[in-house]
Amino acid sequence: SKKGSSLTDLYLPYMCCWTPQELAETTITILFKHFCGNFYSSDKIDEDEDDTINKSTVKVSDVVREIADNLAKDSKLRELIENRIKFIESKGGKVSKETRQVISEKIKKSMPRQSIDDSNTPPLVARLQVASIVLAFIQKCFFFDHKGQKYPFFEIITLTGRTRRATVFSFHSLALQIYLTDLATQGEMTAPIESALPLIYPPYNRKSPFLGGYYLSPSALFRLTQDSKHSLLTLTVDLSDFYSNLGYISCIPWKINSFILNTIEQLWSNGGGDATIPERFKSVEALSNATLRLMSEESGGRNLRNKAAEELKDQYEHFSQRCDFLLKLRVAKAFSQINSFYFPHNLDFRGRAYPMPPHLNHMGNDLCRGLLVFSESKPLGERGLYWLKIHLANTMGNDKATLHDRLHWTEDNIPLFRKIIKNPLENREWTKTEDCWQALAAMNELINAIDSGNPHSYMSNIPIQQDGTCNGLQHYAAMGRDLEGSKEVNLIDGIKPGDLYTLVAKKVEVKVN
Repeated sequence: SKKGSSLTDLYLPYMCCWTPQELAETTITILFKHFCGNFYSSDKIDEDEDDTINKSTVKVSDVVREIADNLAKDSKLRELIENRIKFIESKGGKVSKETRQVISEKIKKSMPRQSIDDSNTPPLVARLQVASIVLAFIQKCFFFDHKGQKYPFFEIITLTGRTRRATVFSFHSLALQIYLTDLATQGEMTAPIESALPLIYPPYNRKSPFLGGYYLSPSALFRLTQDSKHSLLTLTVDLSDFYSNLGYISCIPWKINSFILNTIEQLWSNGGGDATIPERFKSVEALSNATLRLMSEESGGRNLRNKAAEELKDQYEHFSQRCDFLLKLRVAKAFSQINSFYFPHNLDFRGRAYPMPPHLNHMGNDLCRGLLVFSESKPLGERGLYWLKIHLANTMGNDKATLHDRLHWTEDNIPLFRKIIKNPLENREWTKTEDCWQALAAMNELINAIDSGNPHSYMSNIPIQQDGTCNGLQHYAAMGRDLEGSKEVNLIDGIKPGDLYTLVAKKVEVKVN
């Protein structure tokens, strides 16, 4: 714009509120987020939009508003960073360049999604105008070369549909083809997913609240989803005990239970649909998602709409279950030939340790726990054999009986276990239990120990799951010297294990009746 124009006089001072790098980073990141999201989505930008506005375009108004909101965050970000640095220095801490970068990244992740109203932040109308100016700069400056000719990456065009007009950014399809071709040539088509997988070597010894576990990906000591002073205080206190404890847990080697993995693969090959494995093949009677969505939204009959909506919900849930199962199965297959792998851990806000790989770990669901065994085997021993039998009874649904009854139940059913282990797909009694994969793994381990001729010397590596009873209420019962509560949460020895939930349910039932 020309010097002295009202537009320049009004908005140019606001341009100086951010550095050129901040303006460029914010705008390009949001612009490409919209393009990538629309490119990989089969839906239009809005359900009520005309077909003219498709996944190769992005509405300018959407991008401008999001850029304006993020510019407000950038302004607030600098203020928050300086306040946190002053806070750390007031506690005697030293803030290096690397620490400042870590603080900046943590505050960025914790800042709210919505726009921030603050007296020190430029007004929305100014931020909208700045965003529009920066978008215009980018549209004029971004070009790519193809066969000696220059082409613009973006075009700003106005599309006219049946009912409305819209100004959109149009992404050049040739640029996308060149970009994807270059990625495939360079072998960079896969995303960096190191933090989603176990390690095949002992984890990196944690030496700071932000570095440890994975070697290439920084990982925080605490899982804090909101901006918290506690995360900044970790820079000024001694956490060596936490590092040591987490290091010990993280360095326990694991491996895949080949018997369980083979059974899962066979069951999946036969179509699934049993033992918590989702159905592999879609029923021929099932309606397509598009048809169900149309029925649920446009059908005149309420019953038909509700039925279609319920069926659509079931299909979405089934799709989610298949994705979750396949992620676990692929990780297990990828690590099936590795004798030792490790799960880096970190802590939640309460101080509880959790493994960082999300798909397959020893604290996952029943299928995950059945798939994993310790890499190092040890002699089972007399007590080990005893607790293996108790564990098997627990996984088969007998965890409310006395320990004596559970032991005898397991010993009485050894012939059944032999039949199941011989052919798990033909003899599916084990699939009826809630913890069926842990039960099958325990059956296999018990039969192998018995068949070894000397069960006490059998080298076993199966984890025996044990857990507290209502751990929070155990603390309350202990602190309050509550005799009745202690019995129900098993702080006091009893013939049968206490069942607090059943006790509460009975008391509620009496009051209701």
